[in-house]
Amino acid sequence: MNTDKLHTPSAHKQWNESFYFNWFDKKQKICCFTRIGLTPNTDQKNMFLFFMLPNGKKLGIRKNTPLKTLPENDKLLLTVNDLQFINKTNEIEWNLQYNGSVLDPYQPKNPPVNLQFDLDFSGLHSIFNYRDCPLSKIQKDLSKNVASEHLEQFGKITGTLTVADNTYKITALGERDHSWGVRNWTAPKRWVWLTCQFNDEFAFNITKLTVAQGDIDAGFIYINGENHPIKNVTIDTAYSKHHEPLLFNLKMTTISDKSFNVKASVMDKIHVPFENGKTKSMMYENLAKYTYQNTTGYGIAEYLIKQ
Repeated sequence: MNTDKLHTPSAHKQWNESFYFNWFDKKQKICCFTRIGLTPNTDQKNMFLFFMLPNGKKLGIRKNTPLKTLPENDKLLLTVNDLQFINKTNEIEWNLQYNGSVLDPYQPKNPPVNLQFDLDFSGLHSIFNYRDCPLSKIQKDLSKNVASEHLEQFGKITGTLTVADNTYKITALGERDHSWGVRNWTAPKRWVWLTCQFNDEFAFNITKLTVAQGDIDAGFIYINGENHPIKNVTIDTAYSKHHEPLLFNLKMTTISDKSFNVKASVMDKIHVPFENGKTKSMMYENLAKYTYQNTTGYGIAEYLIKQ
């Protein structure tokens, strides 16, 4: 089955199909997260691209443009402005390209910086479908406003990145997410989406969605060559006085009742605001360091919190 394709939208105005990638190069101390989203019922496509660089420097860009026509599913090519995601091998390989300018998101009046990359993502395991988690019908119905269909895969990212006059050879681990459905960024009370790669053979991804009626947990742990679906996640988060996540402990329980207790701390972050009319949410896209027993990993800890 090929899941690297576009899906037929519903009639809802906020129906969206999203392709997202993140990665962290431990040696270069560079983290990136990027997304292309298609909203065919409003004739729009959008992108964001952000970098957390050494010494606390941040760079990024967000753009919205008319969609006009949907891409062809045969060797899917997604493009918004100067950003391209190219499907090379279904469910295994993607190429990511950018050649343009970016800004300091906290000092947008500073001069733009030229940035270019040519990166390959190679999946390290079979794609995981959140539908493989034991969600009740009520939980599935509750998740319908935040892209109810989610596919996840961690992998290796290699290639080159040039920021201004500095060129880096990138060797990193990261995650890709393909989701579709109605997406209202301000609908949930809280959305926590965590990714972590300890090494090529040990990684996890979890989601904990909090709405007025309760929580929805989903995700997987990949270990010993297999995806293990999650049935329950508890997250204990310590926040700053500005309500930003600083530290968190999580306990993940698989459908086979095996538990994993992980500690994490935020190393860096970028704020990404979202608005829907008068409703606002803030997405804290955090680079986190994770510890399980004596093993250390890194990944994105995404907290979307209604303001």
